[in-house]
Amino acid sequence: MPKRIGELVAGLPEIDVCVYAAGFSQEGSLDKLSDQDIEGMLDVGVRGLVYVVRELLRKQGSLAELITITSSSQYTPRPKEAVYNFVKAGEALFSSALAEPESKEEPKGRARKVLVAAPSGMKTAFWRDNPDKDTSDYLEAGWVAGQIFDARQGDYRYKEIRLLKGAPPTVQEVETR
Repeated sequence: MPKRIGELVAGLPEIDVCVYAAGFSQEGSLDKLSDQDIEGMLDVGVRGLVYVVRELLRKQGSLAELITITSSSQYTPRPKEAVYNFVKAGEALFSSALAEPESKEEPKGRARKVLVAAPSGMKTAFWRDNPDKDTSDYLEAGWVAGQIFDARQGDYRYKEIRLLKGAPPTVQEVETR
């Protein structure tokens, strides 16, 4: 996987904003998940993010902005989503670490701005393998995208937001530094 990601990134122009929004639905108790189920989730949510960002940093030295789309699963443990919970929480912590400068000078090997956005269920193709899932009260993807665009504005090094379903849906800023 790292070699293929390296080849992909090598062929890209310079990237100013990297948006990592990869994921798929996976439910089941841990003891029932196959090795392939677990590895697939780790490939998409952990290895994919780590290797894409690493290769961008190797190629460019730094990244102007990293936006990582996680999930409410990063902070709400769900027994039938144990691996997914782990992956989404890890994505948030990994992204947060990339915002921390090693020195007061512009950090090399880091992102100048990091936004972690954690939506709580969206009406998207994410649920295509779970057609019985009731998504009627889930967030509209266009609304989520607009909130993320608005949240990226301003001067910050790290920001985390939660996009909460409800009537009306709301945005909660968890942390900014």
